[in-house]
Amino acid sequence: MHVELTILRPGYQRDLPQLTRPQHVAAARKLLRGLSGVRVEITRARLDRIRQLDTEIKTLGARITAMVLAAKTNLLEIRGVGPLTAGRIMGETRDVRRFRDRNAFATANGTAPIPVSSGRTDRYRLNRAGNRRLNEAIHTIALVQSRGPCHGRAFLDRKKAAGKTNRDAMRSLKRRLSDVVYVALHADLRDGIGLYAAPLTT
Repeated sequence: MHVELTILRPGYQRDLPQLTRPQHVAAARKLLRGLSGVRVEITRARLDRIRQLDTEIKTLGARITAMVLAAKTNLLEIRGVGPLTAGRIMGETRDVRRFRDRNAFATANGTAPIPVSSGRTDRYRLNRAGNRRLNEAIHTIALVQSRGPCHGRAFLDRKKAAGKTNRDAMRSLKRRLSDVVYVALHADLRDGIGLYAAPLTT
């Protein structure tokens, strides 16, 4: 949309620097008033589609939120986990019994670092394998915990005090949070919550 609007209304960013909110989309549509042509028609249609998608996202978000709150999942007890993040974790994990232990779960969600040690240097690199949507949910939790006083912030500070870089410290926090999520999902299983109330079938 930025490309289209730049062609149709050069310099439009001075009045509308972003298109991230519904009011921005409405303002972008006003910029097209008085213009005609195929490109203008396509751009209007795309703006209308963005507005439609925003409505669908809000509706689905409200539905997921209601379902997660009704389930009373233990995930919501973790700092940084809201209903939508919890819903993503539950949906992507499906049944935590699929994973033999916490390490298998970390490997599946891509938070288990890959060792690339050389000589006397112990190093790890980012694991880009695994379920990226589940990894993104855990990354969101890590970001929230890194910004305020909590166990996650204290964990990061200890890692950096021990000589870890910011990136390595965050990677370690994500691995730790994977275990926290794993424990919460097993608590859901114990409590018969949501997807975990049914027996595991093969």
